[in-house]
Amino acid sequence: MRPAPALQREEENMKRPREIHPLEKQAEIMERLRGRDVIQYTSRDEGFEYLPENGICIGVLNPSGEQDLYIDLEEDFIVSCGEWDAHYAASRNDYQKMLEDIEQFLNGELYLAVVYVRKDWICSLSIAQKKIDRRFLLQRVKDFLHSAGGDLFIKEIREKGAEIRCMFWNEKRSQKITVKPGGGDPDF
Repeated sequence: MRPAPALQREEENMKRPREIHPLEKQAEIMERLRGRDVIQYTSRDEGFEYLPENGICIGVLNPSGEQDLYIDLEEDFIVSCGEWDAHYAASRNDYQKMLEDIEQFLNGELYLAVVYVRKDWICSLSIAQKKIDRRFLLQRVKDFLHSAGGDLFIKEIREKGAEIRCMFWNEKRSQKITVKPGGGDPDF
């Protein structure tokens, strides 16, 4: 059986030799975050024991007191906020994409979407838009699930409905979008 495209890309990233070393980008990342409240964590800090011995996590504190943004520098880059995360390979292209995504999110030009069916987490993805366009969001969720081999989840969302939590860095702009169950939602 062939792996799903998203898994296949992740496997290909793991096979590729590293072009850059994430830890060597720490100062550059910190410079880009200048002016924001930032904390650095290591595996010795409570809650960050998962980091390898030389790994670092950069935490960007959300001024609203809500979900903070975390950037793990390990063998590759992992960016997370709440129940959303994204993996970026230790390549020049992925590193630049990560920096762009972080900047867009912190500046309100990108939001994070986390999809639930009932209370079960289904997937999370980022949407590069300043405002939530419901139709566009639902199409992106379908495309994302389909590309990752998740057509069964699309069927489950149509049957049971879903809640999509859309999170901006400025929490006041965040929203919940509901997909009606029973195939009754024309946008899904």
